[in-house]
Amino acid sequence: MAKPLVIVESPTKVKTISKILGSEYIVKSSVGHIRDLPRNSKAIPSQFDSKKILWGAVEPKDFQNIYVIPEDRKKIVSELKEIADGAPEVYLATDDDREGEAIAYHLKEALELKGEPKRIKFNEITEAAVTNAINNPESNGGCYLIKKRATSASLYTRFSKDSTKYIQFLQFFLFRIKFKLRWKII
Repeated sequence: MAKPLVIVESPTKVKTISKILGSEYIVKSSVGHIRDLPRNSKAIPSQFDSKKILWGAVEPKDFQNIYVIPEDRKKIVSELKEIADGAPEVYLATDDDREGEAIAYHLKEALELKGEPKRIKFNEITEAAVTNAINNPESNGGCYLIKKRATSASLYTRFSKDSTKYIQFLQFFLFRIKFKLRWKII
């Protein structure tokens, strides 16, 4: 008989939550983020022309971030996907912050879940809090959703940090060109 899958963000929470939920649930960890911007040009998926990608991460025509599953996360994703495919329900129990919402979003996308996952939140790992969260997952009009605003904010923050690095690199490069002769004298 298939059991519901509960995915938490941190591996340290798995043991405690497993004890609380018992053998009726499978509790696994995503070990943090499972998708990220490409780390180098080789990591850009083949359907994109790497020469037309800005900053190695953004598709120029509509400025959407390109996310990939890093090599060190592929094993975790395939394990979670295999369990999720056989689970009647999938609960995403990541932290209640922007990063947690982004991780839940990436889990939903990377695992290619059949239906909408149920989003559960608890601020403490106690039997009452976890049981209450499982029995009352977040809902919006009967459909379980990951909050789009928090996810968008997290993805924007990630993009803005990377674009800031790019702009700083350009500024440093131009600064070096302008003051090249002066640096030789010193």
